[in-house]
Amino acid sequence: MKTILTNSVIVILLLIVTAAIAYWNFNRSTQTEAARILQTSQHTQSEIVTLSMIQHLPLSVQKWQINSGVIGKELTRTVHLKQQGYMRTSLDGKWMHTKAEQWFNVSKPAFVWAAKVNMNSMLFFTGCDKFENGKGDMRIKILALIPVVHGTGKETDQGTMLRYLGEICWFPSAALSAYLHWEPINDYSAKATMTYNGMSVSAVFEFDADYNLKGISAKRYKGSGDEAALEDWYIPCTEWKVLNGVKIPVKGDAIWKLKEGDLNYYKWEITSIEYN
Repeated sequence: MKTILTNSVIVILLLIVTAAIAYWNFNRSTQTEAARILQTSQHTQSEIVTLSMIQHLPLSVQKWQINSGVIGKELTRTVHLKQQGYMRTSLDGKWMHTKAEQWFNVSKPAFVWAAKVNMNSMLFFTGCDKFENGKGDMRIKILALIPVVHGTGKETDQGTMLRYLGEICWFPSAALSAYLHWEPINDYSAKATMTYNGMSVSAVFEFDADYNLKGISAKRYKGSGDEAALEDWYIPCTEWKVLNGVKIPVKGDAIWKLKEGDLNYYKWEITSIEYN
């Protein structure tokens, strides 16, 4: 019995060490990817956002830009943010604590998102979502070791491009990017269409009475390949703060509006953000 227990302890310790090394490698590889996608923006000339630069935008988007505080500041070229929250994978699934780090290139739209999701005190999985050159790539690994999801293809491309479009809420001056086209809907909403590398996606941006961004909605592919389905995707924002001089949503949710019910799969909170 003692030998069995000793062997079990050795196996557990080996697994812990192996997972720790794999997680270290995961962090190193995602930071290398992030550094690479940011390189193309490092030498872009700075430009100050002015009122005249936003005149072509729908009035609601103009007021969002003014309310967010980007007028008089440099156009954002790159972004590095950290977030935390809770994630689940089904309507009745357990909420799992999540920490994530994300990097964006705005001039040549791209991002890398790296997350660690704690399933319990012992188990975790890592997620890496990437959008670059108009292509998406999503990978999930248990203990940063065992692949369980690898999403690629046109559905993943569409989903990750929509994610990029929605997440400009954290760097509002990106609304001025040449790859975006805006159309007014009413006094408090506008439709944004992003066209890049031969693909276009659209989302509706909704604002409250003070022109804080209160929600983003779109038709987005859930899943990839033959299992992908075009579903209603909704990102409600619930709290706003000034971080690094810009007023942005810092808390909200990510929801799939499915036939069987609304799947709120991620409760997110931005904890820090840096602009360059």
